Amino acid sequence: MRWRLNTSYDIHTWLCGDEAIVYHPGSGDTHHLSLIAVLVLEAVTPVPRTVDELANAIAAVIDDGGVDDELTTVVDRTLVDIERLGLVESQQ
Repeated sequence: MRWRLNTSYDIHTWLCGDEAIVYHPGSGDTHHLSLIAVLVLEAVTPVPRTVDELANAIAAVIDDGGVDDELTTVVDRTLVDIERLGLVESQQ
């Protein structure tokens, strides 16, 4: 399964240190996101990606020595969370 940014609306993001505030104009909601969630959003913006591809992209940014099961699990859970917010969507 690949994940992509929900392009139905232009999502507005404001970075605040290791966190971000995201406004979703479609729902009118504002969300407080973790650094990992922001990195996931940035990684799915250019092209749809799998969980493993996202974990690799995030590991490269945070430079933690590579991908492990814990990072992959965190990315997977983050995708589920931000999908519920309408920020990303899965595609087969």
